[in-house]
Amino acid sequence: NSVQLSIFYRVIKMSKIRYIIIKILLHQFYGIKNIKLINCVKNMNKVYIFEDINKKVKMVLKVESERRINSIKYQHIFSNYGISPKIIKTRTGRQYIKIYRLVIFVQEYVTSSKRKVTSTEIVGFLKYFYGKMDEIREYLPEVLTTYPLYKQGALSKWFYVVHGDLRPQNIIITRDSFSVIDFEYLSLGIRETEILKLIIIICKYQSNLIESLYSKFLESDVIEMHIEEAIRVLLYDLLKSNFPEKVKNNIPKNYFLEITSEREALINFCHTYLKRKESQK
Repeated sequence: NSVQLSIFYRVIKMSKIRYIIIKILLHQFYGIKNIKLINCVKNMNKVYIFEDINKKVKMVLKVESERRINSIKYQHIFSNYGISPKIIKTRTGRQYIKIYRLVIFVQEYVTSSKRKVTSTEIVGFLKYFYGKMDEIREYLPEVLTTYPLYKQGALSKWFYVVHGDLRPQNIIITRDSFSVIDFEYLSLGIRETEILKLIIIICKYQSNLIESLYSKFLESDVIEMHIEEAIRVLLYDLLKSNFPEKVKNNIPKNYFLEITSEREALINFCHTYLKRKESQK
């Protein structure tokens, strides 16, 4: 009943018995009997990396809010294209377990590579990735229905499917490609600002490198907006956003400081860039 589930929700947060709870879940729902917990990461969600000792295979267990349940569906779709980790189904063929207000699912562990990545690779992969994102517009009725009917036509026509949190941490460099994770914020939006933010971070705020890489996305028809206009829109989005302040009490302090520092750096870059361009006119 709901009381028992509420107690379970609180219990799973207790670090001393978390390992036991995970073992029970994996055994009961996935038939995985022997595990070794390797690491636990907490940012916006809880992520547990473990090894199936019998099969000698690493896997990832994620715990999310039930409000993010659609992200599992999106990841499953993208995994079929080989651009996201595969979802490991339960013994009954389900993609996730729902317990009270929590959604728990298991995905394959993707080994990262330290190989050097070229700009051509990045552009090519993201062009393919966004192409596949465009194919799932029909799976986004929940996005459109949050808007009044008179807004839906324009929203659907002029905006594109975006990842919503396309940071370097969410793009795993693999041996021969990339793998994208964390689709909790997938929605319709402005693709230029999402790509621009990623470029600024991976180019370490160096204007000449940012302009060069952004121009390659323009040449590949991944985006359309001029860089100066995209920076202005990105700056506006960053300034009006109340993230991560709105979740400050629900995330670890070090993660809050990391995101705040990143956003401050992005704002400073955009502001400085626009001022410099203005002075050159």
